[in-house]
Amino acid sequence: MKNMKRNMKRKMSPLCFIWIFAASLFTNSSVLAQSCDIGSPNLFLPPEWTPYGGFGDSLAVSDTRIVIGAPNINGVNGTVSLFDALSYELIAQLVPIGGQAITFGESVAIDAERVVIGASMNSDIGLFYGAAYIFDALNGDQVLKLIPEDGGIAARFGASVAIDGDRVVVGALEDNDSPNESGAAFLFDTNTGEQLLKLIPENGMRGDFFGASVSISGSVVIVGAPGDTTNGEYSGSVYLFNALTGGQIAKLLPSDGMPEDFFGAQVSTNDTTLIVAAVRDWQSMPLQRGSVYVFDLLTGEQQFKLFPSKGAEVGVFGASISLSDSIAAVGARSEGEGVVYLFDTATGEQLTKVVDDVSAVPNLFGRTVAIHNGNLLVNSWHQKAFLYDIGFVQCPADFNADCSLDLFDASAFLNAYSEQESAGDFNADNTFNFLDISAFISAYAQGCP
Repeated sequence: MKNMKRNMKRKMSPLCFIWIFAASLFTNSSVLAQSCDIGSPNLFLPPEWTPYGGFGDSLAVSDTRIVIGAPNINGVNGTVSLFDALSYELIAQLVPIGGQAITFGESVAIDAERVVIGASMNSDIGLFYGAAYIFDALNGDQVLKLIPEDGGIAARFGASVAIDGDRVVVGALEDNDSPNESGAAFLFDTNTGEQLLKLIPENGMRGDFFGASVSISGSVVIVGAPGDTTNGEYSGSVYLFNALTGGQIAKLLPSDGMPEDFFGAQVSTNDTTLIVAAVRDWQSMPLQRGSVYVFDLLTGEQQFKLFPSKGAEVGVFGASISLSDSIAAVGARSEGEGVVYLFDTATGEQLTKVVDDVSAVPNLFGRTVAIHNGNLLVNSWHQKAFLYDIGFVQCPADFNADCSLDLFDASAFLNAYSEQESAGDFNADNTFNFLDISAFISAYAQGCP
């Protein structure tokens, strides 16, 4: 018994130390509540402002270009603004050559040299047959117009688009040309405009809305079907296809799928990781709605389920998502205002959150997001878009990811350390000892960028 008490005392002594450190924060105002603010954003406005123009309804960003869609800028016809990502100057207003521009810009995507734009209500061929366009990202010239060989009336081809190198994938969520009328996705060559594949899910059903969201990474095409009924009505699913053969690789479902989750409403990927939004998933906290799942793209295994920390009131978490490297940006409504949360998909940890400190009415902030190599593009109320530099958002000592360093971070670390959770192994050496506490204190003292 004496040995046990001595062991307990020895184990608890570092915990006592961290409590003393945490308590000292109250008496040291110089280190209390240090902020990890990511700084002021650059503001983008529509070149032609009209009521309900929809500027910012779709977004894409690359190293050198910013793409902002306004699908109803003239009441009927849409436009897309192409900006220089370095100088922030407008390069061109993109409009289709000939034909209709109805909902032009409702979906956009960009790679190094090409911009792809969807217009699912284009009726050049038939009512809401849809169309997609490819533009030169350098000068804004139209290169190709994409029309499916075997599309259909009201198929809404162009509702979602994605691009990777010489391949473009376009979703047609109401395509009924297939035997199961589940929707479809089409793969095109970006250089020739040739249709390469038409993708249809195995055992799909009418109303699956297959093609509501799409993404592509190398040889893998990702297609969301938020109306899928595998786990109940509108529970949703996501499909993986081989971009070379068109063969279905896998059908992904969340580990805790339920009816009306709308899993697959949004998808985004990098070379190895896939994130999927379930915009109506109800969390254990009654005021939280929506979640985002992280999958290994190579194996199809679910790795994490993301939702905001601290139990804030959140509605439609995952309304928009975007992934770059290991950082996932997730748009949501939180406590009546729009918020964008940033997560590390390698660990599932929330890094920080971004709020609109500029607009008078910030409740639409984050309805669409795009992220690429440290650049975060977010839309907001009254047709605004903001570009943030998030290259320095990580602040390891901000344990509860509320963008400030205070007693709550010390308490959160203490709890993780005492429960021997992975986050408590602060120096990542697979042991729990005084070195973890020392590393946390050092990180805290350095503050947030």
